[in-house]
Amino acid sequence: MGSKFLLSVVLLLTFSGCEDIINSVVECSIKDVKLESKILRVGAVGRNYYETISANVKNDPNDDYYLYDFFITGKLQKGLQYYTEGNKFVINGVPEEAGTIGFELTVEVTLDDEELGLCTETAKRTYELTVK
Repeated sequence: MGSKFLLSVVLLLTFSGCEDIINSVVECSIKDVKLESKILRVGAVGRNYYETISANVKNDPNDDYYLYDFFITGKLQKGLQYYTEGNKFVINGVPEEAGTIGFELTVEVTLDDEELGLCTETAKRTYELTVK
């Protein structure tokens, strides 16, 4: 197994050149991934709540072609759920309890490009959600 891997690396370097491999690894077209800076709307117990948090890639008009994966650290109030729609993280539902919670949201943006290969960048931001 080890000799097959070594042979593959040698062949790759021979036919591609080290510079091409290094450039394809270093140059990623995903630049400046950001999560929206915002104060979340205050919710009310027993009333429908809906809020979105957007992610984007700076300097790229086609940022909706990327794959966006969101990860939340923390819990939302009972009665609230979340889901994703493209580059948006959506919180909705009918909150059943009052209080303020903080959660960290991470977005992982991926581009699978034929020339560049697989390219991924992440961003994190902390948000507070208050229900009265």
